Amino acid sequence: MKRRMSAETSRETKRAYGDRGFRPHPNRWGVSWMIGLLLLGVCAPLRYGQSVGSSAIMETGRAKRDLSVNFVAPTREGGEPNASSAEQPAITLEELIAEALRANPEILEARRRYDARLARVPQMSAPPEPTFSIASVGNLLPFSVQVGDPSSARMVSIMQEIPFPGKLALRGKIAALEAEAERWSYEQTWRRVISELKVAYYELYFVDKSLEIVQRIKGLLEQFLRIAEARYQVGKAAQADVLKAQTELSILLERLAVLEQRRASTVALINALLNRPPEMPLGRTTEVKKGRLTFSLEELYRMAAAGSPELKQQERMIDSRHYQIALAQKEFYPDFAVGFQYMQRPAMPEMWGFSVNVKL
Repeated sequence: MKRRMSAETSRETKRAYGDRGFRPHPNRWGVSWMIGLLLLGVCAPLRYGQSVGSSAIMETGRAKRDLSVNFVAPTREGGEPNASSAEQPAITLEELIAEALRANPEILEARRRYDARLARVPQMSAPPEPTFSIASVGNLLPFSVQVGDPSSARMVSIMQEIPFPGKLALRGKIAALEAEAERWSYEQTWRRVISELKVAYYELYFVDKSLEIVQRIKGLLEQFLRIAEARYQVGKAAQADVLKAQTELSILLERLAVLEQRRASTVALINALLNRPPEMPLGRTTEVKKGRLTFSLEELYRMAAAGSPELKQQERMIDSRHYQIALAQKEFYPDFAVGFQYMQRPAMPEMWGFSVNVKL
């Protein structure tokens, strides 16, 4: 194959230059230099997009970001916008975060766990429910007595269990600490989900920018290919220029397919975080401003130690375990129960009773 290409190139050269031998056309090197510069232009903006994404990810703790200007949508062959994104409105990071807080299953499940723990706090610190009973003795008919029988009577009683002093307070503290630990677990969950969403959003921004750049370079390479083919047909360019342009265009089309697949995967990840169908299309991302990390490593260590939700959760669980040890020691002491009774008997004085029960 290479020999046939070389022979064909030699014949074309002799046809163009006669018997004077091969002399490269000066425009050949110009076309090659232009293609090389275009290929270099593919890499530099993509590296810039990666640096923008990584720098923006480090600012996840900041409240606001400057997201304002929309860029031009990636275009397919012929200059038409990418239908999967151009038909959808532009999406901002704040909109996606708000939707994730409303619809993400992990966040909702963590919130329900926290609500359940919080509802148990007043129950654990409250005394047991009292027991109220009504009875009649001496006749099967309810609330009726047998006249003349001193053992026949109507009775009403109430009984209240009283835990040993200190047990209820300890149970309340344990429940409150467990609820607070669950709150920090909930905060850790939504922070992690939002962090994953931000990373996916910046990945989508990088892919969209890369698609835009690759599409522009693809259009220029197609123009150069047409020019090289036209010049080759009239004998003003070598066949190597045409082959090189075709090769570079094929490489660019392969990268374009990889970027489109990468965008589809990123969109599916964002939809999963938002509890949407995976195939639901997303619009273009808005412009991201490159940020700076203004904290030193020592400051980040101090901030993590002071405000990390995971550390806060573990601290509350440790405090809860200390109170559980104290409660276990209190369980050696017995609980009490007090009761009051009222007895009504026919033709006899009413009777009142009081009782104290101790568990052994």
